[in-house]
Amino acid sequence: MFSKLKFVTATEAYEAKWDLWVDYQRRDSDGLLHANLRHLRADRAGIGLTVGECLIIGNEDADTACAEVVKIADDVLYLRLKAD
Repeated sequence: MFSKLKFVTATEAYEAKWDLWVDYQRRDSDGLLHANLRHLRADRAGIGLTVGECLIIGNEDADTACAEVVKIADDVLYLRLKAD
């Protein structure tokens, strides 16, 4: 995709304090992505994720996306992508 923007001005940068692997391609019958919280790597203990919170997910091989936390149960984080 090509952008028609001629310039971009950044006013703030944010460095993530945690890392969690999410497989974009694997969804359950409800369309939810699953992430195992045992794979969470954080720079501090007690990273608090709450239902309803939106996360920016992505990596060097995929475009970033907004994912809503739908449920947290048995060390599994259930996410719904906001847009495909």
